[in-house]
Amino acid sequence: MRRSGYHAKLRGTAGIVAAVILFSMLFTVGTSYFLFVNNANLLYNQSLVNRTNAMGDSLLENLILTTLVSSTHIKLYANNTGGVNVNITAVFVLDQGGAVLKCDGRGLPAITCSNTTPALPIIVNLGKGTPTVDTGYTYVSGTDVIKVITERGSIFTQTYPITPVPLANLAVTTQGAGLLQINFASYKAYNNTGTAPGCNPANTGCQLAATGVLGYTMSSESKAGRYYVFAVDVTNVDPSRSTITLDSNCVLFQVLIPSGAGSNFKSFAWGIGSVSSSGVTQAFSSISFLPGQTQTLYFPIIPGTTGSSWPSSGNFMAVFIYLHGTSGSSPFGQNVPFVTTLYR
Repeated sequence: MRRSGYHAKLRGTAGIVAAVILFSMLFTVGTSYFLFVNNANLLYNQSLVNRTNAMGDSLLENLILTTLVSSTHIKLYANNTGGVNVNITAVFVLDQGGAVLKCDGRGLPAITCSNTTPALPIIVNLGKGTPTVDTGYTYVSGTDVIKVITERGSIFTQTYPITPVPLANLAVTTQGAGLLQINFASYKAYNNTGTAPGCNPANTGCQLAATGVLGYTMSSESKAGRYYVFAVDVTNVDPSRSTITLDSNCVLFQVLIPSGAGSNFKSFAWGIGSVSSSGVTQAFSSISFLPGQTQTLYFPIIPGTTGSSWPSSGNFMAVFIYLHGTSGSSPFGQNVPFVTTLYR
């Protein structure tokens, strides 16, 4: 009797242990499955959000491509006129039938593709352009198609030779009639750093402030005795695809608009200069624009201008930029009128 009861107790205990083990297994597996499904759902939702954001940003991308041939190779410039920074990850050169003549890009097979110069990827900040990008393809004849692909999947296309009509139309828009297109939105003024009277940027070695202000309405700085350097982005849109070289005769000119009868005529001039990437003024010799290339022009105030002769607040100034040099081997000149500037 005792032995039989002992076995009965063991059978009862085994059932309980088995039930606990089974419950633990179900709980562990069920919890793991729940966490897995929940985590997968979170990753999926985040992926959708990221994809939606990427698609939205891709709609803001816009690159204007300009092509040329230099040293027999097809080369290109890309100017970022969109609303976001752009990362160029692939470049293709195609013939008219769509066959790939040359390619380079992230993830493309090295057997058939070779590096551009500079190598990809290339980041193009908002409102800026790329350096000269050499595709490495030697131009033969006919019309070739150049495609640029961005990290967000946008595709921008241009041909070589480029059709001159779009460039000619662009040159006579409100961005400035002539062979050099002025980006009015980039028109800024920079102070030098340091205490008054500060450093005259007409001299070399003058450190400019890190950021500028829009050059249409600004402080006169007449009391501080500091000097402005005006800057503006310029693009070569010459339909003949000539290189334009500017010389030291370029001037930014401001004329004080008389406020009434008998007001004295006054003018202020800034000669063309050069500023390093770190914002230090340098000696100017000349500046050349290859076809489609965008560069920033700097105009430091001419020597002899002091705070006492600076426009006072409340004055309106008509602004003109006179550009002078050569286009190819021919003389070049262009006058760009600006809207009135207010010194406040």
